Amino acid sequence: MIKGKDFIITALQPWDINIGSNVKDIAAEIAKNNRVLYINTPRKLKEGTPMLQQISENLWTLNFPFSVFPFNF
Repeated sequence: MIKGKDFIITALQPWDINIGSNVKDIAAEIAKNNRVLYINTPRKLKEGTPMLQQISENLWTLNFPFSVFPFNF
């Protein structure tokens, strides 16, 4: 078992969408014994949404205040 480490997790699934996701479940499980930073996909945020939010004792999400557009149009 890994304990006391730092993890950064990136995924296509935003944390605040209320549907099940393996990556969210894995992040929550890892956070039981380690610090986890879950990076949400870049998207437009509502004004006043904090960039860094604490979900639990060892789990935080990082929100980007911008959208990314593809360059291959």
